[in-house]
Amino acid sequence: MDQCFINSFEGIKLGEYGDIYKSIKQNEGNPAVSLIRYIILLTRCSMEEEDGIKAFAKGKFVDEIEIPASDVER
Repeated sequence: MDQCFINSFEGIKLGEYGDIYKSIKQNEGNPAVSLIRYIILLTRCSMEEEDGIKAFAKGKFVDEIEIPASDVER
């Protein structure tokens, strides 16, 4: 895995959170933005919040989910 590091996903630059959100703002129309925001929210949430976050996304396409801001996005 250490040889498979990616530095972008669908045109969104990855790295430090600040860099990710800067890239997201430059690519707001990119469909990958919702997925990246959801993944960040899910990985940054507390264990108590995890089931709720999964529940509001279950059965929906990622572009149908209203994703709240994570702590690092706020």
